[in-house]
Amino acid sequence: MCLASRLSTQANLGNMSGRREIFHMILGNIALVQVQATVASFIVSMFAVVVGAIINGTIIFDHVMLLTASAMFTATSSCFVLDFVLVAVILVSSRTTMNPDNLATPLAASIGDVVSISLLAAMATLMGGLVLDKAVGIFNGFVVFQPIINGIGGNLVSVQASKISTMLHQSSIIVPYARTARILIAMSIPGQVLFIFVADYIHMSRSTIGAPFVLSYLFVSTLQERGV
Repeated sequence: MCLASRLSTQANLGNMSGRREIFHMILGNIALVQVQATVASFIVSMFAVVVGAIINGTIIFDHVMLLTASAMFTATSSCFVLDFVLVAVILVSSRTTMNPDNLATPLAASIGDVVSISLLAAMATLMGGLVLDKAVGIFNGFVVFQPIINGIGGNLVSVQASKISTMLHQSSIIVPYARTARILIAMSIPGQVLFIFVADYIHMSRSTIGAPFVLSYLFVSTLQERGV
């Protein structure tokens, strides 16, 4: 998503018109993202190791090596593959007079989750998530709705963040984006309603949610998006 936002801003500024400019811009940003992915995945894996050691009271070296290697391999390989997909999307959208801010960042968020989880599952069967793990055990069906509330909110916020970044680079003036934010939040409400009913029907083979759940869900999702 960092790469998508950077390149979208440069495309809107007109700095990706020539082949030489495009090559240097893409090469430098991909190298930076790879370094970020390597460092971030190592830090996160170490955090997971520390939390596991505190809970279990012991550290198994083989598990530490497996988790660290899986996390770093997943982060670097998924970033490398997605980088070229995002570059293609940004170049095509800029050539077709579409705003890459509206396409690249949500695409990076959505596809990135799927690719990363798939690669991590293929590399190891051990995954963190203490809060989610406890919630799944207490609330039946929670796992069905968790990706929806996080995914839609994250995608819409990524569009907003990318647009603000582009505006700041173009004018260096902090412009309030309240109207855009209200539009994005309003767009999320019918989408959230549709997704939760579809997910519930697929999971339970019938509709089991009522008005109290829908209203509570929309309140929490809207609060999350406003906070982000």
